[in-house]
Amino acid sequence: MKFFSKIIFFVLISVFISGCSSSGWKNVTTEEAKNMLGSNPDEVVLIDVRTIEEYNSGHIPEAKLFPLQTLEAQLGELDKEKEILVICRSGNRSQSASDILINNGFKTVYNVEGGMQSWNYEVVK
Repeated sequence: MKFFSKIIFFVLISVFISGCSSSGWKNVTTEEAKNMLGSNPDEVVLIDVRTIEEYNSGHIPEAKLFPLQTLEAQLGELDKEKEILVICRSGNRSQSASDILINNGFKTVYNVEGGMQSWNYEVVK
């Protein structure tokens, strides 16, 4: 009986730990994102998941447009081995996009907290 109690205990602990783990991506500040883009531009890809209208109203120079609505159809255009920074207007859509990327085998994904509303650096219009 003690043996089964221990097994149940370890199963419950395992379920609890796995349920509390992160979704696989990490939040970064706009400052951290800017530093990542500047320090290793060949290994970091910045994708903007806003609409084309939002993107055209002002985007980060290095950003590639992958609207959230079409992201899954465009995944083949991205390298799963590169670090992916994801940005949107406020940080909500980029969280959804980060989930999509992780669920499709992308290894290193970062969500830019606060999105373009927090971006205080160069913007192209």
